[in-house]
Amino acid sequence: EAGENDELFSNLPPRFMAQQGHKDRALVLPSDCTWLAQSERCPFQALRYRDALIYATQFHPELDGEAQSSRFRNYFDLYKGVYGEARAREILEEICPSPEANALLLRFRELLRKKTQ
Repeated sequence: EAGENDELFSNLPPRFMAQQGHKDRALVLPSDCTWLAQSERCPFQALRYRDALIYATQFHPELDGEAQSSRFRNYFDLYKGVYGEARAREILEEICPSPEANALLLRFRELLRKKTQ
């Protein structure tokens, strides 16, 4: 609900694709933060420090699907060791575009510019 009213996240649809690339995740929301987004993998996918233009995401808004695929291929032997070759190939095939998440950095830059003028 806070994400729907947040100046950065409010333009996002209720569900959107985002690139993830690690198993680390925040499991406890810091007391001075507002919870903005969640996923099945991570209860706190995005948060904002209260009363500040400081955000944290547990996904990679800087990576689009193509960059994520390239990155995954570069580390394929590692992922193959973790997931097994068949599952690693499935994961690679499941990577898809994430235009809404990718738009966050440009939107953040615009918000920051407006706040500092």
